[in-house]
Amino acid sequence: MSELVLHPTRLHMRKHGFRIVKPSAPLVRYWWGRVSRELWDGNLPQPTKISIRPDRKHWAWVAIYNDRPGEFDLEMDDYPLVKKRFIEVLTHESVHAHLWVAHGDNRTVHGPAFMQFRHRIKRTYGLKLGKDVNV
Repeated sequence: MSELVLHPTRLHMRKHGFRIVKPSAPLVRYWWGRVSRELWDGNLPQPTKISIRPDRKHWAWVAIYNDRPGEFDLEMDDYPLVKKRFIEVLTHESVHAHLWVAHGDNRTVHGPAFMQFRHRIKRTYGLKLGKDVNV
């Protein structure tokens, strides 16, 4: 039987997951880098642009543009949230970005291509990949 490996982010969430964080571009870049290394073997680039602004309908979203293959922007609500939720939101958005960067899939909705990563995310972080991370 294989031994469960606890990734650094999973351990961090256990210890600090309920601390409140205020989203910022540097914080997003830091945690996006960790998610890229731990979930996508470092193959998921940073967003071209990160915008933090009020949007009480969505925590975050990846903006893709057909004329910019492999590039994407990330927009995130500025509302403070617990760190575990912050990482969960970035993880969710990283799946959308991965589908765009790795497969050129601009239909990055929450269908089978998206949900195929739910086991990887559960195994790596202990998080559920849901179709909805809305407020």
